[in-house]
Amino acid sequence: VCFTPDEEGVAMEDKCAVSPDGEYAVLKNPANKLALYRISDGTSSPLKNLDEDFLLIRWTGDGKSLFIRRRRELPAVIYKYDPAAGTMEKWLELTPKDAAGVKQIVQLKLTPDGETYAYSFKRESSDLYLMEDF
Repeated sequence: VCFTPDEEGVAMEDKCAVSPDGEYAVLKNPANKLALYRISDGTSSPLKNLDEDFLLIRWTGDGKSLFIRRRRELPAVIYKYDPAAGTMEKWLELTPKDAAGVKQIVQLKLTPDGETYAYSFKRESSDLYLMEDF
């Protein structure tokens, strides 16, 4: 199956997009929103109640839910999302211990049970100098 409806592409942002049973994939559709695609025939349906700022982290181990988060949100709030109902619950909140200058979480990996994680972040820092004429 080729996931390119009407000559507009879709995007798989991570290998964790494929469900544990291999039947579905969560992809960004042409409207840049997360959608659920059936791998066998390419049919899709947008994930309810999510705007284009949401990113997929991974499927849960049982394949019934997704871990998702908003792009460029700090602290990074991880939600457990039920694609059948279109509902989500707050699962985890991540903020570096020293958040000074941190703009965003850029990489986030989560285990299928959502209990263990690793992440990296982007920090911007600078120094300001005052020069005076003597």
